[in-house]
Amino acid sequence: MNTFASSTRTGAAARRAAIYLRVSSDEQVDGYSLDAQERATQLYCKNQGWTVARVYRDEGKSARTDDLKKRPQFAQMLTDAENHLIDVVVVHKLDRFARNRKVAFDAFHRLGVAGVGFVSITENMDHSSPAGQLMLTMLVGLGQFYSDNLSAETKKGKAERKAQGLYNGLLPFGVRKNDEKQVEPDPVTYPGLLLAFRTAAEGKSDREVADVLNDAGYRTTG
Repeated sequence: MNTFASSTRTGAAARRAAIYLRVSSDEQVDGYSLDAQERATQLYCKNQGWTVARVYRDEGKSARTDDLKKRPQFAQMLTDAENHLIDVVVVHKLDRFARNRKVAFDAFHRLGVAGVGFVSITENMDHSSPAGQLMLTMLVGLGQFYSDNLSAETKKGKAERKAQGLYNGLLPFGVRKNDEKQVEPDPVTYPGLLLAFRTAAEGKSDREVADVLNDAGYRTTG
């Protein structure tokens, strides 16, 4: 069995399972969605004969952050574990739990002290053995490497797009993307952009600029 803490709570006597689910805003796809994770973890608990005491969901939250205030359900799960309200934590995959090494190891330490087990069903590893501990360290490290590398590649791609004069992210009011994926004036809204510049150059406030655009038929917010 792939449990983290070596405790009598985590063997056949483990009854109260906590399921932790996490998905970031750009991972809402099948296999990573909260529903897909919950189906897999609920089935695992059922096959083990465990009762699911609580399901914790952090939607649109990053597993990289050190600030547990940004992952309230994760923080609550650790508190409940320390209050002996659960016996084992079950996740679909280790990177759903944490990609940040410090967060992961601190959380595993707190679970271990509380005598609460940990199950990652995708990796299917006994994290209580010396070999399992080594594998766990490697998996957490690889999770952070993947996250850091993805961030670096994204920044690299943005820098290259900037060097080529291509747009990055959302296009501002007044321009559009052409067939070559380059930015060009939008014939529909570009006159409004020029109007906004002229109005701002006259010393008008942002609110006054927005009113002028609205009066001219350009809808803005704020």
